[in-house]
Amino acid sequence: MNKRFWVILLMIGGAAIIIAVLIWMLYPIRTKILPSGSGLGQTGGKKPPSQPSGAPRTPLAISPEEQTERQLQDKLKQQASAFVGRQGSYSSVDAFEAIRLAGLDASAEVQVFLQNERERLIQTHPAYGPSWGQTTHVLSARIISPLPMGSRTGAQLTVQAQVTTQSVGEKSAPTYQEFSLTMQKSGTAWIVTNISSQALAL
Repeated sequence: MNKRFWVILLMIGGAAIIIAVLIWMLYPIRTKILPSGSGLGQTGGKKPPSQPSGAPRTPLAISPEEQTERQLQDKLKQQASAFVGRQGSYSSVDAFEAIRLAGLDASAEVQVFLQNERERLIQTHPAYGPSWGQTTHVLSARIISPLPMGSRTGAQLTVQAQVTTQSVGEKSAPTYQEFSLTMQKSGTAWIVTNISSQALAL
């Protein structure tokens, strides 16, 4: 009985040794086959996802000086556009009053020029005659003076516009004009000191 017991014990011990040797031999092979970082939940060594190319980008900051310059340029273009529109849109019904009002933002020389134009129109289209008028629709305005404008006291601009005349029962085909304006700084305001126009070929 004792002999049989020792035989079984030796068999069990031998089997345990064989299993241990097999595990020791196979473990290094398994670790080489598995790629690094393949364990579940591991994040080390991974690159963060790249930002999509279409993602919005943060706009570049604008300095206070650049903001002031942009506002000044916009102001000049808006004022030039408004002046051209007012001095070129009028009617014989009120004796071309719009021309006089446009001169309020102009120098004395330009006021005289506009008054002469108004008197010419009153003689050609008197208030007691058939109604006649003109409409000037501004299309664009551009500063042609060297930039920036912040340190300047004078400005040159061009304004392109569509001009249409109308009388009782009929309306003319539109024509296109380009106006050249000179503006001068007076205190904190800008006034028109010269204006001329020419036909614009399209």
